[in-house]
Order: sequence, then structure tokens, then C-alpha cells
Amino acid sequence: MGGVDGKIDEVISEIEQESSPAQVVFNPDTEEKFAILPAKNEIKVDKTKLMAEIEEQFSTNKVANVDIPTTEIVTEINEDEILSNLGLRSKFSTNYSKSSNNRKNNIKRALSSFNGMVVTPGQTVSFNETTGPRTEENGFKKANIILNGVYVEGVGGGVCQASTTLYNALLLSGIDVLEVQHHSLPASYVPLSLDAMVSEGVSDLVFVNNTSSPIYIKTYGTDTEIIVEIYGDKLSDGEEIKTRAELVKILPHNGDKIIPDTNEEYTNFIVYKGEYYRLKYPQEGYESKAYVQYYKNGELVSEKEIRHDFYYPQEGIIVEGTEEVSEGITLPENKVKFIPPQVTTDTETMNVRRKIAENNPSSYNP
Repeated sequence: MGGVDGKIDEVISEIEQESSPAQVVFNPDTEEKFAILPAKNEIKVDKTKLMAEIEEQFSTNKVANVDIPTTEIVTEINEDEILSNLGLRSKFSTNYSKSSNNRKNNIKRALSSFNGMVVTPGQTVSFNETTGPRTEENGFKKANIILNGVYVEGVGGGVCQASTTLYNALLLSGIDVLEVQHHSLPASYVPLSLDAMVSEGVSDLVFVNNTSSPIYIKTYGTDTEIIVEIYGDKLSDGEEIKTRAELVKILPHNGDKIIPDTNEEYTNFIVYKGEYYRLKYPQEGYESKAYVQYYKNGELVSEKEIRHDFYYPQEGIIVEGTEEVSEGITLPENKVKFIPPQVTTDTETMNVRRKIAENNPSSYNP
């Protein structure tokens, strides 16, 4: 056959086709979230038969004109069945109506990295890797963050509300969370032990798709709340997953600590000994736990503890001036009220959520 053999192989490679299963296409921002990309059938060329026909024609003619013998193996697929198995596994939202525009921007920006994400079985996802660096070049703006137990301004403030909203949606959909960390100060937008603090190089939210099918993530925001929806194979009929937070006890604070303004950082407010400026209020701490609950037809089947956290109490800080009071100088009345160590009661324990909201208002949340 001379050089014809090689040319035949080229033709065969252009005709033959491997089979591929139907693929689910996820369109999170459309009404119909899912579509099916049809499966491909396997096409094989019968090379032995083809060569025999060519040789037969060449034996009597100078030109061979043959039909290439192929076999198509149909991939059976029920598109309706695939789509009927897909549905909403969980939905979780948190309120940010009192947040600054910068903070809202950061929350939406972080979660936009997950909108439309498809997580295959066994795949692990890192929040920090997905969202990228918290920089202005990456679309983040300045808002409140927690540093050393106090709220300060920093680029990316509010991203923890994004990670917390995603975290709770994952828990409610039955997805395994491999890494999560609580804040140093409680967040008011979720119960204790259901927050998820993220900080580059310090703390991450990491989860793995522990199901046998892909999961699909949709995120979006309104003027008042941010929402995460998790889609995939529907939970079994009657199955429901919930979370429960438990306050174990209040951890009393130790009241105020007075420190001298040695570096003269607060001379706009205080100069002399006996003059005081409050830098930080004391805050009580909390020991808490969180659980995932599994229900069947409205009945609690099992409960699993997933968190046991300590939000340690914060000491109050009052700064005092360092200069001696000269003769003839009368200091103004001290308006800073010193707060003694805390004594807790059972009644106070009942009002923890209210106190958290007052001490850490949503506009300040990290």
C-alpha cells in the first residue's frame, strides 16, 4: 500500500470519537439554573474491513472509492432524570443592612468568587485561595477589621461575614468543613460558634465535597442581606439539616487596666497624671458549642458537635497622662468611669445575644 497506510490512519483519527457523558451546565444567575450538554456517542472505524475494500479496488482500478465502515455506540442518557435529581440543598443569609457601602462591597466581592463554582466529589476548596489577596487592586475597600481585640480600619473589612455566610450554607447542605476558626470578638450576625474568621496567612475556611456528585454554589446580595445557596443532588425525602448553638457559660472580664501614655500618643486628650482617656471598654467572653442536627420527617435523628470555642474576655484599657500636675493647675472633673471586674448572673446569660449586638454592632462587624 506504500504511503497510503499512514494517510488512512490520519483519516481514521479524524473520524473516530470517544464517548463522553452528558454534562450539567450550571447557570447561577438564570431562572433555570441547570442545562444539559448532550453526551457524545463513541464512533469506531473498522480498519480491517476498510483496508480490505481498498486493496480489492486497487487490484482492478488505479483509484479506490470506498465508504468508510463505522460503528456508532450510543451513550444512553436520561436528561430528565439527571435534572430531576438536582435541586437546592441549602440556603443561608446574613443581614448587613447597617453596614457601610465599603463593607458591603467587600462582602459581595469576596462571595462573587464563589458564584457559579462547581465543586467535584472529593475536591477541596480554600476561601482565601479562591478570593485572592485582600487588596484594593483586587477590588477590596477599607472597612472595619479586628486587630488585638479592637475594631480598626483595614482593607477587606467585612470579608468574614462572607466566609461566615458560606460556612453556614455548607453546614446546612451536609458538606464537610475541614478548617474553620472563630473571631476574637463575637459577631452579631450569627450565633456563637457559627462564625468563620478568615485572615490571609492566619486563618482560612476550607471545605471538601464529601458527596458522590458535584455541588454548585450561587451567591448574591440585596441592599439588606447577603445570600449563599448550595445546589446538588437533592437531600433524601423528609431529610433536613439544621444547626444549633449553645452558650456554655459567660467568661467574666477583669474590668479596666490603666496604662501611662508613655509615648504621648494621646496628648490631644490627656497630658497630666490624673487625666484619663478610655481606649477600650472591657467585654465579657463566652464559652460556646455548635452542633449539626439531622432530621427525618420532622424528627431529630442525630446531633453532632462540630465546635467548642472560647471567646476570651477583653480587658478594658484606660490611658493616663504622664506629666506631674504643676502648682496652681486644677484638672477638670474626670468623666471616665472605672469599670470593676465583672460578676455574672444567670439573668445576664439569658441576654447574651442582645449584649453582643450592643457591644459589637453590625456596622462594626469584621
